Amino acid sequence: CLEAECCQPAKSCTADVCGLGYLPKPVLPGETLDFCASTVCTTVDCCITTPRCRESDCGEGFILKGALSLPLYGCAGYDCTQDECCQVSPVCPPNFCEGNGSLLIKSTRPTPNCTSRVCSEGDCCNVADVCSSQ
Repeated sequence: CLEAECCQPAKSCTADVCGLGYLPKPVLPGETLDFCASTVCTTVDCCITTPRCRESDCGEGFILKGALSLPLYGCAGYDCTQDECCQVSPVCPPNFCEGNGSLLIKSTRPTPNCTSRVCSEGDCCNVADVCSSQ
């Protein structure tokens, strides 16, 4: 039997196969699109899961947004962006360490950024030196 009598042309992946939470598999320059495993293309053939936000997407002075503020179906592109994933971290109030006489604010210029939504002594304060009697 001839190829034309027995076979159908293989389909190539198209972006419309990928729904929410998926992106087309990247095709590097010089590569060709993957052929689908059957006459119908599926997300397994053509798509990858969209990346999710991670703390490493946030630079200094930023923290990961709360779960309800993160992109529901993953990031829009192949790499997550700071805008999608992060918010400006709070800064230590200048008087944060004043309630404890053994602590001093780490710095006032610039005021240290906190590592979460709520500032901690570790973010803001240093242990004050104690004068010796000698």
